[in-house]
Amino acid sequence: MNRLQQSAYTLMELMITLSIAGIVLGLAVPGMNQFIQNERLTTTTNVLLTDLMLARSEAVERNLPTIVCASSNQSSCTDSSFDQGWLVFVDTDTLLSR
Repeated sequence: MNRLQQSAYTLMELMITLSIAGIVLGLAVPGMNQFIQNERLTTTTNVLLTDLMLARSEAVERNLPTIVCASSNQSSCTDSSFDQGWLVFVDTDTLLSR
C-alpha cells in the first residue's frame, strides 16, 4: 500500500480536539448543575401541587377534613417545614367528634 494513500490524525490534531472538548465541557458543567437544581425544584413543586389537589378531591368526596402537613418521618405531623416531605390524610377523628 502506498504511504501517500494512508490518512490518520496526528497527535497535534488529537490534542487540539481534546483541548476544545475540555473547554466546552468546563463551560457547560456549571450551567448543567443549575439546570438540575431547577428541575428538582419544579418536580417537587408539581408533586406538592398534585398532593394538594388530591387532598381537596378527597375532602369533597368524603365530606371530611383532609390534612396536608409537613413530616420528615412520614408517620407524624411534627415538622414546620415541607422540605423533608409531607403527609396527606383524611381526618377521621373529626367524624367521631360530630
